[in-house]
Order: sequence, then structure tokens, then C-alpha cells
Amino acid sequence: MEKFYSKENLFLAPDVKIRFGQESEISNLWKNIISVQEQEKREKLVDNLLEIMGMDTEKNGFFGKEDRVDCGNFRAFVLDDKSLYYMFFENLRNLSNQNVGGKISDGSIINQAIRATIRDYAGGDGVDRDERLKLTTLTDEGLAPSISRQKGKNCFYCTERAAISHNLWLLTGAKSYFCWTNSDSFGAENPEYKNDTHNFTIVEYDDKFRLYDLAMDNFCFLENDCIDKLLSGKGLKVEQSKTVANPGVYAQNLSEKAKSKQD
Repeated sequence: MEKFYSKENLFLAPDVKIRFGQESEISNLWKNIISVQEQEKREKLVDNLLEIMGMDTEKNGFFGKEDRVDCGNFRAFVLDDKSLYYMFFENLRNLSNQNVGGKISDGSIINQAIRATIRDYAGGDGVDRDERLKLTTLTDEGLAPSISRQKGKNCFYCTERAAISHNLWLLTGAKSYFCWTNSDSFGAENPEYKNDTHNFTIVEYDDKFRLYDLAMDNFCFLENDCIDKLLSGKGLKVEQSKTVANPGVYAQNLSEKAKSKQD
């Protein structure tokens, strides 16, 4: 069942759609899982967690194994490969074990684990467009292919990176927002509105909002009203910094861009 367009977990505004949610009761469960010594037992616990998350995706925003993530132009995929999640918890375990003395925060460990998982699962940071188009094309029956088809093919675009980041953050009990925008403009060399799409994630963790955009390599704190700004068409202005590689405006609506030019 397609839940991305459900009114229960989707805000709608011109050029912006957001899938969001949280399972706050599982906030420390990831620590219990990685503390288990035997890999087989850990993976069974991950299976149980995935089952919990898949019970009410309307509420928690999780992309379950049958929830289609659309890429546009009759292309999509489903996040149904358990090995992706096993890899994530293995990375969490290894990074936590290396954190002698607890000098690194839980949030930093989760961030590092997500980045390592996506990079290793994808097979690198490349964007092989032709391969990606082929591997995300719907079947003759209109079904979305498994994300496993892209494993190791080095062809993840922003949609794959954002959707996987979204799911992995949710597995740690954080609140995550999977954002789809149809009006992004990045950098001074491209100041005009263009009819293009971009997916990214906003994470609410430790009572702070963070832009988490692996595709654009942009990571920074956001104001608490960032979601409202996205949905109002004002967009998110991201300034150049050590953690923002591609500054610009996220999801500023065409009407707002025209108005800003007049002002």
C-alpha cells in the first residue's frame, strides 16, 4: 500500500511534501541490540525492531518493506533489504566499541554509522545515472524494485540517500522528516527557480532540528520553525560553513522567489 501520500503522515504545500514520524518508545533499544554479542541474535532483534516499525508506518513515517519510495517518471524502489539494516547496527556496534570513555555523543555515533552504511551499501559516493535509471524502473506489473538491486552499483541519488537516512534515524527513536521538494536552487551559479526535485532529511534529535542532506553534503542546525518555513514556501536558507558544502535555498516556492526579486 502506498503510504507516502497518506493524509495522516504527510503535510502538503506547493512544491513540498514531507513524510515524518517517530517511535519514541524505542529510543534506547538500539543500544540494547548492539550490546548483544552473537550476530545471529542481534539480527533477530533487528528483525523484531523492523516488525515494530512496520506495524504503523502511517504514524511513525517509516518506509516499510512494501512502501514505495517514488523517484519520478515511473521509477521507484522499496527499502525491503534487511542486510541494509544489519549493516547499520553492525556499524553502530563497531563505532560504539571504539568510543572509549564515551567522548563521542550518541548523535555523532548514529551520524557516522548512517554515513558509513549508505556509502558501503551503495558501493561508494558516485552517481551512475544510467545504472540508476535502469535499476529503479517499475516492473511491467507496476511494482517497485527492491533497493537491493542498487547494492554495490554506486548509483544512489538524493532520494535513496534521504530515504535510507530517514529510516535509520527513525530506528534510533529520533523524529525524522523525509522532505520532497520541487523547487530547490543551490549556489550563486544557479539563482533562478528551476523545475527540479530534491530529497533530503531533517532530523529532530535532542530537541534540536538538523538538516541532514547526504547528497548535497549539507549538515547544519535549523530553527525550530524550519518545517513551517518549508511548508509556507519561504524555504530554508543555508549559509556556507564548515559543514555546508553547497549553500543555497531549499524549497523556496516560485511565488516567494518572485516576491523577493521585487523587494
